[in-house]
Amino acid sequence: VTGLSQYEPGLDGYTVFTKPMDEYDLDEARRQIYGSVEPKVKTPEVPAVQLSAEELAELQYPALERLKTMLGELGPDTRKIMLFVPYHWYHQATPGSKDALVWNECKRRVVELASGHPNAYVVDFMINSDITTTDENYWDHVHYTVEIAAQLVSLMAGAIMDGKRDERFELLYP
Repeated sequence: VTGLSQYEPGLDGYTVFTKPMDEYDLDEARRQIYGSVEPKVKTPEVPAVQLSAEELAELQYPALERLKTMLGELGPDTRKIMLFVPYHWYHQATPGSKDALVWNECKRRVVELASGHPNAYVVDFMINSDITTTDENYWDHVHYTVEIAAQLVSLMAGAIMDGKRDERFELLYP
């Protein structure tokens, strides 16, 4: 727990705050994702935006200082999993955009932090995959269904415990 917000978890430490799936409405989910019931196309920016090494170094990620502190408080035998959650593809940074460079630099810096800690893993689900491109997996652009949440846990466990790889995520570290 980061301490950034208060919530009332269940006894298992998890709280389901979405509606039951029998109340799921794909048209409403698409309105939340695209702003209309019709899916939209997103195309890469061409030519791709470029940032110099100096410009990348100047990018600020204040939460990474908190992450660095948190990692330092955990013992070497503790598994530390840093996760980029699967935003719907339409709300991920557009390939070739400045936002894509900013996100990639953030991911690079998280990997750099992880590399200084034993038992650290960086798992990236914020990629173009069958999870992030399937509208039915989402209530809105960032809240995925309970079924997808269970899939994420299973995929991470398989990667970390058994070395299993899958096209629905990237294991950025180790």
